[in-house]
Amino acid sequence: MTSTPLASKRFIVFGLMGLSLAGLGYYGIETRLARSEVRNFLERKASEILKTEVKIGKVRYLPPAGISLQEIQLRPSEGPLAFSIGQVKRLVLSYGLLNLIQRNFYIPSTLRLDSPQIQFVSARAPFPFVGSRVSPSEGMPARMIIHQGEFRYPWGGEELILSKVHFEASPDVRGEIQVKLVSELGGIARGKVEIRGATDPAFRHYELRVSLENVTLLPESRFPLQKLSGN
Repeated sequence: MTSTPLASKRFIVFGLMGLSLAGLGYYGIETRLARSEVRNFLERKASEILKTEVKIGKVRYLPPAGISLQEIQLRPSEGPLAFSIGQVKRLVLSYGLLNLIQRNFYIPSTLRLDSPQIQFVSARAPFPFVGSRVSPSEGMPARMIIHQGEFRYPWGGEELILSKVHFEASPDVRGEIQVKLVSELGGIARGKVEIRGATDPAFRHYELRVSLENVTLLPESRFPLQKLSGN
């Protein structure tokens, strides 16, 4: 069956109307995000999540239900903490269908940090930031993603560096938080590592499976080993 010229014209008109409405909707959301009260709310929320004072340079809408915070400035945290965040290229707050239905934007469903640099106090607790940032009942996101991150752990005067980190954390039905990390190694080590498992924030307990690929520990590590692979 062939379409008539009139039907084709209607299709084009409705298509242009749809694009115009979508463009107006996008512009309207961008305009709202530019308001000072919205920016202040997003800065407070980001500061609450990252546990440090946050200032935002740009706010962008990411269809269908995301907000991108860019040009982020962090004030160094005061007091004894298990870690500190040096910088973040971009922070994305994503919202689910339930957020949209309830018009509740206080608790994003997913938090994504692009290219964060995180300095840890000790390697004994590899992911101390997880428990306080992945907990819907505590007003935190239900899922965390770190993309192209850098983790630095102290190692006897040297550092163990995890670079190009892809990290994910989300709670399961038992109340534990499932974690996954894939990264390259630097500092006192070379190679690649993959970590999967779970942590119980209440008891600070970890059950992790570690997979190594061509891992070498340099002499500075005090445990020089070469070409380690396996689980």
